[in-house]
Amino acid sequence: MEEEKEYPSHEYILKCINEIEATTKSRKYKRDQKNGVNVFGLLREKYSDFANNYPTLFTMAAEGEVDKDRLNAMLSMLGRIQDKQISEQEASQKISSVLLGDFVANFDQSDKKSEE
Repeated sequence: MEEEKEYPSHEYILKCINEIEATTKSRKYKRDQKNGVNVFGLLREKYSDFANNYPTLFTMAAEGEVDKDRLNAMLSMLGRIQDKQISEQEASQKISSVLLGDFVANFDQSDKKSEE
């Protein structure tokens, strides 16, 4: 029998990302960064559980590079997996299909720009 996986809470992930992004946009953060304070290290310390469990998401949030639409789509799929509406494999295939479609569309646009 397959052991049930424990998945992260959507709310926890979104809360951490929103807090990290808000912190990096604050005047204090920017002032400290300008003054040579290791603000990334301080963020990593404050959100150590999140940074250790989701290092890529942490870095993207700290650098302001989270695509909220994609993240929400992935979290939605995760919710569907948790609710047993869809398998991990099906969710992975659907997300891969969307990402591939986005990549191809972006690639086509860059091709058209280079032809101009």
